Amino acid sequence: MKKVGQVLKEARIAAGFSVEDVEKKTKIRKKIIISLEEGRYNELPPPTYVKGLIKNYGNFLKISSNSLLALYRREYYSPQDQQSAFLNLPFRFRPTPFLTVTFFGVLAFLTVLCYIGFQYFSLISAPLLVIENPKDFVQVSTRQVEIAGRTDPDATLSVNNEKVNIDQNGQFAEQINLNEGLNEIEVKAVSKLGREKTVKKTVQYVPPK
Repeated sequence: MKKVGQVLKEARIAAGFSVEDVEKKTKIRKKIIISLEEGRYNELPPPTYVKGLIKNYGNFLKISSNSLLALYRREYYSPQDQQSAFLNLPFRFRPTPFLTVTFFGVLAFLTVLCYIGFQYFSLISAPLLVIENPKDFVQVSTRQVEIAGRTDPDATLSVNNEKVNIDQNGQFAEQINLNEGLNEIEVKAVSKLGREKTVKKTVQYVPPK
């Protein structure tokens, strides 16, 4: 696909104009015309100004400015040209031993900071409490029901204000007696800092006939 500069140059030559002729007619300096035709955008003013030059030059040669600007956008903002522009910058980032050590030092500091923050919020937040059995509003025909689930291993757990043992993984299971009809079961986990999490389950005991 042709580039903007190529289109302009071919149209100028086809119309029989020299670069000097274009300079006189459009008031665009010869140096800028040549840079534009050769696609050396790093020698030209900012893109906004270049767009004006392209429109002015295109109007002089009777070329649609919309088509020229479309070609310019495709050419100027292509990944290859962006990479080329970066490589031509006078100053580029070059990693040094000092920068490398500093980067990994900051990264290690942020990692430790995030870990400490996670531990702190774990301490001040309510403990985990998941009741796996029984389901809420379940109906049973036995007088006893098992309350089972998991919580934080270092939490204190109680079911209806009665302390329940927790294993090293935070798992627990406890059999409780039910009264006939609806029974509300309250399970409470308390962290070392006194944060509480409570889950209530309703179980209906219907004796077998």
